[in-house]
Amino acid sequence: MTLQRILVVFLTLWLSGCSDDAEETLVEKQIELATGGKADVDISKGQMTITSDSKGGEVSMSIGENVTLPEDFPKDVLVYPGSKLESAVQMPEGFSLGLTSKDNRKNIVDAYQDTMQSNGWKVQTTMVIDTQSIMMYEKDNRVTSILVDDGNKDSVRISVTIVRK
Repeated sequence: MTLQRILVVFLTLWLSGCSDDAEETLVEKQIELATGGKADVDISKGQMTITSDSKGGEVSMSIGENVTLPEDFPKDVLVYPGSKLESAVQMPEGFSLGLTSKDNRKNIVDAYQDTMQSNGWKVQTTMVIDTQSIMMYEKDNRVTSILVDDGNKDSVRISVTIVRK
């Protein structure tokens, strides 16, 4: 699936502030051409949601002010307390979340390391590169990568991606 194309269209239109039916239809058609499946785009109430169904399965993406955690997001993966959920992607292979927090990077990293391991996740990799802390865990048939970046002065960005092997 050309998930990258969908994400580029999704983010470009979101950042441009578009909000009318013509633009929703345009995005739907572009996604359908890229994936060979059906797409539904909804731009409303400070949020953009895209749902696409193709040969690989359904992909749902939300970005904006009122994003909610996917219902079947794994309970054994930490969503950092007090963070703001800014984007959520659900696909057949797994999930991806984009969060921000006012807390400091060390507290966030410590919470992820403690919680993931206590929930039975095995550490695969941890590294620090400049303003980013990267952690990878494995459990059962899943791999989770967590990136915590404090390069932005206003908030710390957290990316959580879970993929089924």
